[in-house]
Amino acid sequence: MSLPENATQSLFETLAQSLETMAFVIADPLPSPADAPGDAQVVSLTFEGPRSGTINIVASREFAMMLAANVLGIDPSDPDAQEKADDCMKELVNVVGGALMPRIAESETDVFKLSLPTIRPLNTETEWPGFCNDTGTQLASADGHTIAARIAA
Repeated sequence: MSLPENATQSLFETLAQSLETMAFVIADPLPSPADAPGDAQVVSLTFEGPRSGTINIVASREFAMMLAANVLGIDPSDPDAQEKADDCMKELVNVVGGALMPRIAESETDVFKLSLPTIRPLNTETEWPGFCNDTGTQLASADGHTIAARIAA
C-alpha cells in the first residue's frame, strides 16, 4: 500500500519534534536544493506492515557528534561524543520511525515491524542530488547543520 499524502510533512514534523525532545536541537525547513552536508552519512530504517517503506536521515559526522554531545550533556569535542555519534543517529531514526508509524497508519490497530537501523557514508556527488529532488525528502537546518529526511515506499 502506498504512503499517505501527508507522509513527507509528517516525517519532518516528527523529526523536528524528536530532535527538540532528544537533544534540544531546533530544525527549520530549508528549500531544495541545498548544499550537501560535509562528511555525510545516511542512517536508514525499514518498516513493514499495512504500509511498508524506508526512512533515511542524512547528516554530517559533525552533526552526529553535536547530537551525541547534546544527548549526553558533554562538549562535541569530547571523545565520548565522537564514539557515540553513530549510535545517536541510529537512535534518532528509531525514535522518528516509532513516532511516525501512528501518523501514517490507517487505523489504531495497525502494527508495524521496524528493522534495526543501519548507517553508511553517503556519496554526496551521486546520491545527494537524488535526495534533494525526491518528493519524499524534507531538507532542514538543524542548529546550522543541513540535514535531510526521506520516506519512501
